[in-house]
Amino acid sequence: MSVFYQLIDRMSGNVIKDYETEADALKELDVVAREHGFDEIRDYALLRFEDGSPVNAAMEDGLVALVQALAPRYWGVETAIAGTARRW
Repeated sequence: MSVFYQLIDRMSGNVIKDYETEADALKELDVVAREHGFDEIRDYALLRFEDGSPVNAAMEDGLVALVQALAPRYWGVETAIAGTARRW
């Protein structure tokens, strides 16, 4: 079974980035939230794909809760998307 994650801007419907793991996506979202606030990520959806089909999503407060639950060891990780957060 092929699994990957995709971050979507729900307002525009645009794909922001694909990830191999949920943890990779959440770590990047954590950086964005810490730099710009958790409201910055409420308009995104994190989709899980299995064999090419979306099977579930986290969005709005559910996505924020997942990011807030990250262990502090991920805080401050530099990411590729953090610098572009304001353009999303």
